[in-house]
Amino acid sequence: TYPFLAFSPVFLIFTGFIFLGEMPNIWGLFGIFLTTAGAYILNLGGASDFFAPFRAVAKEKGSLIMLLVSFLWSFAATFDKVALLDSSPYFYLFIFNASFFLFYIPFLQKKNPGFIREAKNFFFPLLLLGTFAGLTVLFQMIALEVAFVSYVIAIKRSGMIVTLIFGWLFFAEEIDFYRIAGTLMMVSGVIIIAFLN
Repeated sequence: TYPFLAFSPVFLIFTGFIFLGEMPNIWGLFGIFLTTAGAYILNLGGASDFFAPFRAVAKEKGSLIMLLVSFLWSFAATFDKVALLDSSPYFYLFIFNASFFLFYIPFLQKKNPGFIREAKNFFFPLLLLGTFAGLTVLFQMIALEVAFVSYVIAIKRSGMIVTLIFGWLFFAEEIDFYRIAGTLMMVSGVIIIAFLN
């Protein structure tokens, strides 16, 4: 199912055009498709059957749902840009995260009444994690202000390359031909998006 998440930049070409009037040029489209294909190959997990996830759609409900998730994410990213263009990256992120926090706390309290005590025990690691997560989303919103949403999300997907390298460095995970090919395709796609459109 996971390879289908790679398709959100492709869906974003359409949602970005419909809601924002954004249409990448031919080089931009090629870069998006190259990055998406690379992400798809990376997410195959070394499986040699390239079309297995597509065949699974007809048989497995989970595959179809994951494809739907990828489609819905294309709307979410587009609406992120609509919201921040009508306000600012900082204001939008503050309102979004404060609302999410206030909405989520009652459910967390009900599920695990001792979560505040547990959080205190891991205060500094959680603070570090929260800081990096917050900066990640902030940089994404700033990028959305100045670039096509389909470009930003395609480049965001290339973060899988860092995950691949860290998996190899820290967990001795194997890097096979498919992962190398997927990585090279993603890097090529990012370079094309950055310099040829």
